[in-house]
This record gives sequence, structure tokens and C-alpha cells, in this order.
Amino acid sequence: MSSVNEGHDGWLDYEERLLRLYPHFLGNLARKHPHLRVTERRLCAMTLLDLNVKEIAVAFGVIPQIIYSARSKL
Repeated sequence: MSSVNEGHDGWLDYEERLLRLYPHFLGNLARKHPHLRVTERRLCAMTLLDLNVKEIAVAFGVIPQIIYSARSKL
């Protein structure tokens, strides 16, 4: 998912929600899968929050096809 926009604006709101609902998720994910890039961890988190592909694409600033591809690679 190297073509994903690295801007944090779309992520911050979701991160706050994630930390409120699942406070240990990101730490556990990073510990169990240290090879994952930051964008891949964010994709996992947004999937856990039950966001659809279009919502995730908007947050990352990409087209939905990139999200489909990134999810299949995970």
C-alpha cells in the first residue's frame, strides 16, 4: 500500500475511537506482527472498527481498489 497518502488527518479520528474501544489493539498487533508497516496496521484497525472499503479509502486518500488490493495482501 505504498501509494497510500501518509497524511494523518483521516486517521486521527479513527485512532481516537479505536483507542477508546480497543485500547490494546495497536500494541498487540505491533507486538505479534512487527513486520507490518504503519499503513497496514491502520488498515487492520479500520477493518476492526467495521469501516467499509469506501470509508477506509477516503481516510487514506486513495481509490477503493487500492484498499481491496491492500486487504487481500494482508
